[in-house]
Amino acid sequence: MIDTNSLIINAVSEPITKEDNVELIFQQLEADLKNSDIPGVGLAAVQIGILKRASIIRTPSSTLNLWNPIVVSQDGEVISPEGCLSLPGVHRSVRRAKEITIQNGDGRTYMAEGLDAIVLQHEIDHMNGITIVDKNYATLKIGRNKLCPCKSGRKFKKCHIDKELELQQLLVQSSQDAV
Repeated sequence: MIDTNSLIINAVSEPITKEDNVELIFQQLEADLKNSDIPGVGLAAVQIGILKRASIIRTPSSTLNLWNPIVVSQDGEVISPEGCLSLPGVHRSVRRAKEITIQNGDGRTYMAEGLDAIVLQHEIDHMNGITIVDKNYATLKIGRNKLCPCKSGRKFKKCHIDKELELQQLLVQSSQDAV
């Protein structure tokens, strides 16, 4: 079951050791992600009360089981609208690297961009005791009477003034399409 207790989800996870049954942890993560009331694309062990550096990523383009991941490099920047299974109903726009390379506990290296890079960073943050509410909230600075950045030709106040998350998703998608 996915934990919403901030004392648990803000705990720093311990590295996986030889004594840990990492496959069992992955099975538990898989079951909890599949049975979640909220659809998700990643889950860290700390989110189910296991304080170990493990997570699963299940995006349309990636299926990864991560343990003891190490960030090797990061490049670029994107503002990502994000939610979290441990924080139902909470959404934040978070500044993330556009591309990330990590080394997994088994020695394999993975390079990710777009959604996969965002999810990797989100799950690694969980392992470090960081949630989206702990991140600096990145927001758009747009005057009500300025043209909306969605390129509709309408003023912001008539287009997306109360729909910032939707606008952020449009802008993230358009920045990814431009790559």
